[in-house]
Amino acid sequence: MTAKKLQKNDSDYISTKVITMFLLALLGIFLLMVVYRLLCYGSTFIYGLYAVKGIFAAGVIAAGYGAVKYRNEKKASGEGPKKLLTGANYIFIGAVMIFCALALLYYDYTISIKMLYTLLPSIAVLYLIFHTYPREFFSISVICATGAVCLWSLSRTLTGDGTGKRPLYLVVMGLAFLGIELAIVLRASRNNGVLKIFGRKLSLLSQDATLLPVLLAGLTAVLTIVFSFVLGAMAAFYCMFAVFIYLFIAAVFYTVKLM
Repeated sequence: MTAKKLQKNDSDYISTKVITMFLLALLGIFLLMVVYRLLCYGSTFIYGLYAVKGIFAAGVIAAGYGAVKYRNEKKASGEGPKKLLTGANYIFIGAVMIFCALALLYYDYTISIKMLYTLLPSIAVLYLIFHTYPREFFSISVICATGAVCLWSLSRTLTGDGTGKRPLYLVVMGLAFLGIELAIVLRASRNNGVLKIFGRKLSLLSQDATLLPVLLAGLTAVLTIVFSFVLGAMAAFYCMFAVFIYLFIAAVFYTVKLM
């Protein structure tokens, strides 16, 4: 098989994966709409809870099956044909389902539904960025998405003086996730931008990339979260746009860089 045909097959494979991810996100949104309708009425609320618990159970099964499949894939010799539903993909899909179910069960379901309406398409967009843009822009996008989710949650939960335990928990969780993400990128930068996870290599930075844009994204997210917690819900709402503006500038820069 010629190099040109191999490149075309890789491109078709990536395109198929990206399209599949968007279809799964669309299916997830449809399921969330059904669950929301069930939870909104007293006569069907119990069925909504059953549906959420069913999603949780399906997520656990998918993640467990993915773990077994992933272990078998590692034992198999050779790369073999490229497949859409690998063990790692099953684990990822199961983890997303479990997260959605837990958010609906243990948090205000009206807020959780709105957050998940945005989260699922965002995952699909991040997947597209991962396969089409330089990897440092993917890292920037993940950091900005984390900051934006935290800021949106703060804008919905903060009172005028920022009191209450729930906003504090959101700030701590948001800063913790940002810290973990930055630590992962910094660790990858010491290994030519590659991070090893369970024996698999994940590229998070190009070999000639600079860390400055990624660090600036993290600094922007951290400062806006702290600033919003001090000043209240309205500040959180406007700080969310500051994060999006930085992401937009980075998108323009890396799009031009691709040309």
